[in-house]
Amino acid sequence: MKIYKGRRNENHELIVMASGQPLDLRCDLWNHSPTGFECGYGGSGPAQLALALLADCLGDDSLAVQLHQTFKWAVVSKLPREGWTLTEAEILKRSTRLNQRKGDEYGCSLFNLQRAVGCVSSLARRHLRDRLEC
Repeated sequence: MKIYKGRRNENHELIVMASGQPLDLRCDLWNHSPTGFECGYGGSGPAQLALALLADCLGDDSLAVQLHQTFKWAVVSKLPREGWTLTEAEILKRSTRLNQRKGDEYGCSLFNLQRAVGCVSSLARRHLRDRLEC
């Protein structure tokens, strides 16, 4: 099980490690904050941290992009600025809960990305069909 740790260096920058290895910013998925991670509030640095944590932990870039803003507000914005530790199990538990809640908003279960895409695609096709029939 991975352990994620965020600590401040001598320059007060937040350094995040995933089981002893530096956590990738994942600016390839979304470039919120190319200068680094942050936590303890709801800005661009915390958004980048949320995205990187989810992408690394879930192993699903699309789902990480989909959930990272919600995860930022629910988890990352509440992390202590001076330092913190999260386990893979904690991240999975919180992201699963957020994923299910997000699915409820759309009237379909988002237990996995494939079901979500199918559900949203079905809703989009139905909406498009209804608009074309008018």
